[in-house]
Amino acid sequence: MKTEINIFHLQRLGGVPLFLHPFDDPDTLLKLDANTVIAGRYGREPRPESVTMLRNELYRLIELAVKNWISEKRFIPRFLISSLLFLVVYFFLSLVIRDPIPMIDELGGSLAASFLVYYLLSRRDTGSKAATAKRIALRERVDEIYFEHDSLVEEAEELLLRLEAEDTRQLAESLADAVEFSVTGEKERLDQLVSYLRRRFASRAYRKQEKALRRRKQRQSVKLNNKLDLPLFGVYRALKR
Repeated sequence: MKTEINIFHLQRLGGVPLFLHPFDDPDTLLKLDANTVIAGRYGREPRPESVTMLRNELYRLIELAVKNWISEKRFIPRFLISSLLFLVVYFFLSLVIRDPIPMIDELGGSLAASFLVYYLLSRRDTGSKAATAKRIALRERVDEIYFEHDSLVEEAEELLLRLEAEDTRQLAESLADAVEFSVTGEKERLDQLVSYLRRRFASRAYRKQEKALRRRKQRQSVKLNNKLDLPLFGVYRALKR
């Protein structure tokens, strides 16, 4: 059974592209397989340079994910080899080289040797066949991504553009009222979009803003934190209802 993971493109005021996806989580990237389809969804078609920017960002995330993956996979062998080298160097320096301050030189030399070997082994693992194969497989999945129009994304994009064009007072009213949003897309796709936005707005500052909007007695009493991405936050509040 195929699993679909969507990348959503929203065009912001001034033509600024915004891509929403789950690949900031390395585990999501590493779990991609032949049964996973990555689909791009847009309201207004993204410019080619924007798609190129997205691919480069995903390539960067792949490098980080593979590096962490191979590091965890080979941690025990690296640790054992480094520990063994530490003991060998320590006893060698203790028995062969005499110094006026016992243990200091031995510990320093042993630690330096073990750290150096651990670092070199990490570099070797990053370029190993397993890491290279994983990296190539994931990059191929990224290269297969295609974008197509989606009515849900178009509606969300129109709402975002509307909120971005509002002044502070209008935006406060819109956020306090939790703008009505008519969903015409698939529920599974909507749930994915909401989940991406939820992670984006999981910080304490947004939770505090959410509480202020819920507790307000009058629209004029709503205090907005202009350092936050409030128009996109408004889209999130509308979508999750």
